[in-house]
Amino acid sequence: MIKARVTGPDIPTAHQVLWRAVSPTLTPGRSVYVLLGQLEGELVVVELHGGAPDDGRLLRLVSRVTDRHNLLAGLAGPMPLDEVTAAYADAAVARHSASPARRIVPATAVGASGLAQLLPATPYTSWAAAVLKPLTPDHRHLLTVWLRTGSIPCTATALDISPGTVRARLRELGQLLRTDLADAGVRAHLLLALRAPTPGPDTPLRAGRVSLRVLPYGILDTQAARTWAAGLLDGLDAHLRIALACWLRHHAKTAPAAAELHVHRTTLTLWLAQAAEQLGGLHLDDATTHAELHLALEATAPDGGDDPARLPRRGGRTYRQP
Repeated sequence: MIKARVTGPDIPTAHQVLWRAVSPTLTPGRSVYVLLGQLEGELVVVELHGGAPDDGRLLRLVSRVTDRHNLLAGLAGPMPLDEVTAAYADAAVARHSASPARRIVPATAVGASGLAQLLPATPYTSWAAAVLKPLTPDHRHLLTVWLRTGSIPCTATALDISPGTVRARLRELGQLLRTDLADAGVRAHLLLALRAPTPGPDTPLRAGRVSLRVLPYGILDTQAARTWAAGLLDGLDAHLRIALACWLRHHAKTAPAAAELHVHRTTLTLWLAQAAEQLGGLHLDDATTHAELHLALEATAPDGGDDPARLPRRGGRTYRQP
């Protein structure tokens, strides 16, 4: 399933244009179906694949319409049909990051880059099953939506409950999991656990208490995981890596990260823009991108970690590493 949410000044016309373009795919017996509708002033587009590969047609159509009618769009997917609510919230987060310079913004998710498929099955699924054992399907769904949107208001909207209810349930889940859900590392590890494949009947659970603060040895400590992480962070300067790691630990908040790094907020903002450019134009406003970057930094962390005290400096000022 692929989902897009489109907003702008001329949604009715865009709806008509897209309807004329995709209506033939609504005939019975096809492997791909496209659903269109207007909801709360925006255009919602859903493409369902019955096992057929995505040929990119929907994205091309939405791109053409957004350019022609000055619209902005957020794109989520592909993902299973039972995650339609999370996809709806993901698309909204991506749409809020769209601009006239970048009219379509995709929402990424842990697993989309292939990390979940690269991890060794037995320790990964065993650990994930043990971590998630206390949770009900409703608990997992709420956590998935919250972690992938990175926002309590977006979670509340997606689940049709109040923000206060979301906060209360997150406090209860923190107690149930015996961990601090405010910790950035815990969030990244929990999202990775939620993206794990369903364990088989013979999958052994890890014995003893399972922590979300530190991943067990053998999950990220593999050549495949390190290769993935190195590829994601390839070319990132030393000071930008430390700044990015610190910023992620502070939940993408510039002021506290700049204070810990002992640099001006404007300087940190500039560094983050440079980091995004060196990472191939990676979109740093996406919550699940934060999780992937956190895991990549963890997998490739030097001895002592990415400590702000190790920020390269010369004459009291940070300098660019060769």
